[in-house]
Amino acid sequence: MTNVDTAAVLAGLKQFQRDAVDHVINRFYETTASERSNRFLIADETGLGKSIVARGVIARTIAHLESVDDVERIDIIYVCSNLDLARQNLRRLNVTG
Repeated sequence: MTNVDTAAVLAGLKQFQRDAVDHVINRFYETTASERSNRFLIADETGLGKSIVARGVIARTIAHLESVDDVERIDIIYVCSNLDLARQNLRRLNVTG
């Protein structure tokens, strides 16, 4: 499907950012059904890397969904309050090159 180097994406994250990615992915896919969540809000101080955490979540999600036989297409929807910020972050969030 895609060409995502998940290890390279995660290598660029600080440990607390990787921990956040791991937590989200665990709650999305690896827990029992009663513990699962289908949405998250990442909130912290400005400059701590929410977009970088989102990039890690995107990479790990694509890797997971590519291993599921019945997934034919992966769509990622990015909602942002500001067009300039959206343009800046789209480059940051792109994990497929």
